[in-house]
Amino acid sequence: MTIFRTLSKIKTFSAAALISILFLSSVGQTQKLCLDQLSGVSSESTSHFVISKKGSIKVSPKIGELFIDTATSQLNSTTGNRTELKRTVLIEKLSLALEKLSQTFPLKPRDTIKAGTKNVTVTQYLNILKFDYKGQELSVKIRFRKYGTMRTGLPNIPENVQFIPEMKDVSFLEFKIDHPDFDNSVLKPRGLQLDSDIQMIGTPQFLAQFEQILERAVGRNSKNIDSIQTMTKMQNLLKYLHEVGVPLQKDSRTIYERTSYALPAKNIETNAEHEIQITIDEGILIYSYPHDKTIDAYQSEKPLAVVELKIPVEMIDNRTKSFSDQFLQLVPALKKIQAFLDDLTSAQAPGFDMNKGKQSRIKTMLENNEE
Repeated sequence: MTIFRTLSKIKTFSAAALISILFLSSVGQTQKLCLDQLSGVSSESTSHFVISKKGSIKVSPKIGELFIDTATSQLNSTTGNRTELKRTVLIEKLSLALEKLSQTFPLKPRDTIKAGTKNVTVTQYLNILKFDYKGQELSVKIRFRKYGTMRTGLPNIPENVQFIPEMKDVSFLEFKIDHPDFDNSVLKPRGLQLDSDIQMIGTPQFLAQFEQILERAVGRNSKNIDSIQTMTKMQNLLKYLHEVGVPLQKDSRTIYERTSYALPAKNIETNAEHEIQITIDEGILIYSYPHDKTIDAYQSEKPLAVVELKIPVEMIDNRTKSFSDQFLQLVPALKKIQAFLDDLTSAQAPGFDMNKGKQSRIKTMLENNEE
């Protein structure tokens, strides 16, 4: 699997990484000043967070700015800075749309699928945090993601997952942040972290062992300066959340079969290569920790899939929520991808909202059950 092969190239902490950290010391000092400004010593400072009657947590705008700052090094990445267009469709209708798309693009899965198995993704979520930013309320999901395989025919439960060797004791720590400038878009800084260190998040041990946790986290992400910078900022922000007492508790866990594709699209004017990503999730099960309940949030008479197009934010027209006319002209391949999206939109299953994620659906279902 491509992402798995990439993982295997990540080196342990080295002298080169140490040099990079020293190079980034000025960046670290800048962030430290930002954190110091949030210490509450100013008479103009506001509360670090508030909890509503329904239990939702809103952190201060300054903390929100720090979340956004962690994504600085991801702005040129489709993974870290993207528009997400989601559709929920019947598998049979998805197959027809994919068949048409395959006439233009060779649809080879990004991750190898071995015979008799399926690729699965398991993700743990903490409670969602919200914050005000430039006149809008944004949210951030802190999550921990693992990849593995499962024998075909087995139910999608964690006990049946064989995690890939490279992720035996690590997960991707990710901040999935609502994009402040584009609708249906996210910023997503991420990096590898030891599971044993992740288990300390939300406990006093995280602060007590922070220096060692930070060193291990940077060591796992020392392949380049951007990775070091991103992980350093993420760890420092987690530290600050602990210091000011923001609750960080397990909220939910998702598990599903995922197939993904990467479609190349060349700009005929600049020859720049763009990448549009498509993910297809099936057999989605969501476990709620507060309710101690597993929910099949996409149950229907016929099998459904959640299809998501991940698109560089600059390609989307915020008004039409589709590819901009400019990019459709400069990148001709986008017209076929737009046709695929149109097919999915026409096939959208009744009762499911477009552009709504799995967490949004489970919360709606749980709230409806409580009423």
